[in-house]
Amino acid sequence: MSGEHHDPAVRMQHLLKTCWQSQPIFYGLHKRTALLKCSPMTQRFLANDWAVNLSLAAQGKLHVTEAGWIHFGTEGASNTPGYSQSYRQRWLDYVLPLSRLSGIAWRLSRGTGWRKRARMMWTLLKLNMIFLRSQLIEAIR
Repeated sequence: MSGEHHDPAVRMQHLLKTCWQSQPIFYGLHKRTALLKCSPMTQRFLANDWAVNLSLAAQGKLHVTEAGWIHFGTEGASNTPGYSQSYRQRWLDYVLPLSRLSGIAWRLSRGTGWRKRARMMWTLLKLNMIFLRSQLIEAIR
C-alpha cells in the first residue's frame, strides 16, 4: 500500500506509519491549489511537515519516484538540543507533543469510518508517546 491508494484513509494511515521517511513528499512538487488547501502550511507546530503531508494525502493520490534524491545535513532543527521546547505553546503540548497533528488528522479523517479513524488515532497516540519519551529523556540530561 502506498500514497497512490484510492482510499484517503489508507493513504493517511500509510503516511503516519512511514512518517519518518516522508520528507520526499514534503519537499516534492505539488500543485499550488493543493498546497493552498493545506491549513498547516501557515502554522508553526511540531510535525507541521507531517500535517501538510496528511492534508495532501487527504486531497488525492501521492506519488514518490524511486529515482529521486534528497540530502539533509546534520545541522537541522530536529538535531538541535532543546528544539522541541520552542514548539510547546499550550499545556497539551507537554502531554501530547503531537496534539496539533493529531487534531488535524482527526478533522481530515471525518467520514472515513470509525475503524479507520480509530486505527489512525492509535498510530498517532504511539507517535505522541515516542515524542514524549524523547522529550523526557532530553529534559533529564
